[in-house]
Amino acid sequence: MRCRLPLIGLLVAVGCIRYRSDPQFEATPSRAVTDFAARRLDDSALTSYITRMAGTALDTGWTEDRIALTALYFRGELRLARAIVDEARAGEATAGAWPPFTAEGSVSRTARPLENTQSRWSESITATLTLELGGKRGARLARARAETLAARLRLDAVAWQLANDARAAAIGAIAADAALADATAEATAVRTLSQMLRARYADGQLSLAEVARAETDERGAAIAAVEAQRARIDARAALARALGVRFDRVDTLPLRIAPVSSCTILDSLSARSGSVAVHDSLALLALQTRADVGAEVAEYTGADADLRLEVARQYPDLTLGPGLLWDQGIPGWIVNVGLPSLIGGRNRGPIAGSEARRAEQGARVRLLQDSVQSDIDGAVARCRGVRGVVASADSLIDATQHAADLADSAYQRGETGRTERAIADLALVRAEHMRRQAIARREAAGAGLDRATGRWIGLTARGPWPGTATNVGQPQ
Repeated sequence: MRCRLPLIGLLVAVGCIRYRSDPQFEATPSRAVTDFAARRLDDSALTSYITRMAGTALDTGWTEDRIALTALYFRGELRLARAIVDEARAGEATAGAWPPFTAEGSVSRTARPLENTQSRWSESITATLTLELGGKRGARLARARAETLAARLRLDAVAWQLANDARAAAIGAIAADAALADATAEATAVRTLSQMLRARYADGQLSLAEVARAETDERGAAIAAVEAQRARIDARAALARALGVRFDRVDTLPLRIAPVSSCTILDSLSARSGSVAVHDSLALLALQTRADVGAEVAEYTGADADLRLEVARQYPDLTLGPGLLWDQGIPGWIVNVGLPSLIGGRNRGPIAGSEARRAEQGARVRLLQDSVQSDIDGAVARCRGVRGVVASADSLIDATQHAADLADSAYQRGETGRTERAIADLALVRAEHMRRQAIARREAAGAGLDRATGRWIGLTARGPWPGTATNVGQPQ
């Protein structure tokens, strides 16, 4: 018996998994500041990652695709989502494990041996095996697999959200840059016109009221330029936050929008199939492909597996305990049979609770489906509304350009002065500003349509959008 105890202890020690600390984790404030400051957009590892994932050539500039992949590389939300996936996968191993096999031994010594026996010692070894009945293990596995699927889909949804936030921030930053340039040009044109009007007032050709109105316009244009500068800083700060880098990394970063907008594609699809058919097709596409919708459906599957598990728990498990004994040298065997979890109430309370949770999750799925279709409705409406704004802005540009050409021709012929030409130039600057604003709204509306449908024309043009559950990650 003394020889068996060390052997049993050795087997237990070999079967154990030792605790291991994480050598890469360090949550000190100084380390956090250092790591954040070290993130650079010219990092060779980032460049290699972008080239591998999207095949983006480096001389194409910072496009929406490149901005989106940069956000996936630096933002920490993906690390959290991946950890949740790993936890869910570990849960599958736990759910699929069979009940543990246990063994017990006992040793006793009597005060005096029985008749015809030579030993006062009695030993016994008993094993206990639990047999789960009612399909409990299958229900646990179904629940764990549903949780893993939901975690993977939520990882994709998080990545999609980060990429779209970065894309929207880039579009906003480009629009803010253009608005600042237009506000500066308008302020310059208004100031030039104001100086000309003051000169004409000095010559007695204008009234003081007209000069005062011009000076008011000049101050308003200067304030608008300052406000545009503030809006640009806010837009660049939003871009820095979307990418997970410092502000100075994106303050002067050149950005470029793809020349094709999803709203333009929507117009062509509507012309071929009709607006109703296009809306239904987009809604069906979104409900079939959006990761957040899939995650909610996976959660419903898990809730259904929970109900199956509670129903299975109505059936008690069976335990078998075969064993051997030596009663003062006389060998024998024993078999223990037990039902350790008899349930008198047929588990009605947990079953009712699981049915309610399944119904709740089903309502969540339907609610999200309705929300997705409402998002598509709004995105399609915004695209159609912006189409008219861009067309009106184009018409205004043509008319204003024609008026500016006429004013310049009249000035060249000596029929008018520099003031009339400056007024026409100011009108052209304002018309161009309105057109750029309309284009920015169209790009934002197109990005909103992509977000609602789960489709991105930039990345999907070269193949599937990068799947985060398998191949999106950063070496941090």
